[in-house]
Amino acid sequence: MAAGGGGGGNQTMYRLTAPTDDPRALGEGLELLRDWAGAIAFDAPSVEAARQEILREDRTWGSRRLDWSWSRTATPAELRRFYAAIYQPQHMAVIAIGDLDPRSTLAAITARFGDLVGSPAPVATAALAPAIEVHASGSGPALISITDALDRGPPATRADYRRSILAWLEFAMVSARLDARAADPAGPFAFVGADTLERGLSPSQFRRWAGVRDDGHGDRLDEAITALFRELAAVEQRGFTAAELAAALAAMRTAREARATYLRDATPDVIAAEAATQFFARAEIGYWPFDPEAERAALAQVTLAELDRDAMAWRADKHRAIAIDVAGPPGSAPPTTAHVQALIQAAGAMP
Repeated sequence: MAAGGGGGGNQTMYRLTAPTDDPRALGEGLELLRDWAGAIAFDAPSVEAARQEILREDRTWGSRRLDWSWSRTATPAELRRFYAAIYQPQHMAVIAIGDLDPRSTLAAITARFGDLVGSPAPVATAALAPAIEVHASGSGPALISITDALDRGPPATRADYRRSILAWLEFAMVSARLDARAADPAGPFAFVGADTLERGLSPSQFRRWAGVRDDGHGDRLDEAITALFRELAAVEQRGFTAAELAAALAAMRTAREARATYLRDATPDVIAAEAATQFFARAEIGYWPFDPEAERAALAQVTLAELDRDAMAWRADKHRAIAIDVAGPPGSAPPTTAHVQALIQAAGAMP
């Protein structure tokens, strides 16, 4: 039996691979999953071993944008409180894939997980607030990163699904506009990028970043910050063009055709991830199997005016986090938060 796992900021998936012709292996695997779901003890030696592993990985793969300092002081009691609050059965799905008898497999899952009772108390979360962080990294080009958190739930209805498609088109057009700016050899950008982070089937974060060009003629960080936020302000205030929409629609059709092919040839891991996504989204439409009819119907009705209205409303449903990493010798002073704020305001895109 092989075990594995992984996840991100909004989900964790635990995987077990076992022979399907051995009922004992299935039972042992379910028992192990049940322990992970509700019976972890968090004894001091295990917590310390995990702490050292995290710190070792941070030294090897460390990121300038992640703060692992909490792992040095987290106690078993704190971890148990977090575990009890987050690892609730209403937030879990058990998915079995393979040459299995559905009825007996369901009975085996129910027998082991049926006594797992959740708490009705909601989990308190910290309120989001706009944030600007500036760091001096000491190496590489200066990097500007902007992340918008979108207050949009998963597309449970066809109307929601259509809105998620509008968001994809908006993000594609912003990305293309930034690419055009980065292609200017006289401009302040060495490179740009944009992507989305999905929660369920819907984008939950929109991220853009730009590396500042170092051409030997002085610091261009202020120029890059101003140019980047001026582009965002232009979208939020004036919207898009018909040519941008046509290009985004063509790119989206190509991407969705590739996704349909990917899902048709999916591995068990992919099937499990898609099944969990649909389960938690409670979607009346879904990506598994791929829904080309809903896709075509939504794309056929997209209008530029609708996209412009949606983009102009971004400020109403986002929390914006801005991170700036500045190259420079140790001890050099990065720009202050107030200075960055003033540049953003001058560009007309203050969050």
